[in-house]
Amino acid sequence: MSAKPGDSIHLLGIDRFPVPAWLIAGKKFVTITPNGPDDGGDFGPNTPGTTSGGVNEALAYAQANGIDIILTPDRVIFVGQGTNKNLEINLNGQGVSLIPEDANLDVDSVGNLHLNSGANGNSLLLSYDISQPVFFATKVNGFNRINTVGYGLSPVYGLDNRKGITAADASAITLYTPNGTNQIYKVKARINATAVGTSGSATYTIKWTENGVVLSQSLTVSAANSPQSLDILIQPDSGTPITAQITALTSATVNVSAEVEEVA
Repeated sequence: MSAKPGDSIHLLGIDRFPVPAWLIAGKKFVTITPNGPDDGGDFGPNTPGTTSGGVNEALAYAQANGIDIILTPDRVIFVGQGTNKNLEINLNGQGVSLIPEDANLDVDSVGNLHLNSGANGNSLLLSYDISQPVFFATKVNGFNRINTVGYGLSPVYGLDNRKGITAADASAITLYTPNGTNQIYKVKARINATAVGTSGSATYTIKWTENGVVLSQSLTVSAANSPQSLDILIQPDSGTPITAQITALTSATVNVSAEVEEVA
């Protein structure tokens, strides 16, 4: 005989007093429900003597018995202590602030997430793209009550971070390959020599293709601890890589770094 959580087993054909399956099969979790334990959950607002909606009792029981806690699918309530606010997350039709009487954290009617204010005058507004999965935000529309343009906050798509390099790269490192037209990228790069021998030097080159032409900018160092850097905007052609490469290195040890951010 096998049983799963939530099942009841009737012993000796007596239906009046069903035995919870977990008493026989071994309980693997406890539940916190909206009216528990009166609605069949293990803990909840009706837990005798509770001051936390059954949450603290469920935590203590789960910890003592080495089992998991399952919260009901419609609501998740985290209970604060002292003057701290309770946090209630209603996962089914949330229409008000997720933190009552505190800074707003809510989702508007089209799925945009507002942090620390409402829809009018938000501190951080994440726009939701209805064509994407729920965890995809297309851009940050507002920050600190200032409307932003482009992506609002630039995502970092490519990174090169190396130290103690003593030889030039055999081939370029692809930082990122753009996948659309009319896109703007910010490229930052830096090189620093930690040691340079007689007549030593090193060159770090960033390349991209724009309007069908390969363009580049290079940084060269010939003395120790004299870093060189660049911070540029580029408009590369779609499907062409943005690369970084140590193109020359003689009698030197260098650290290099580069990143690619998409601005719009």
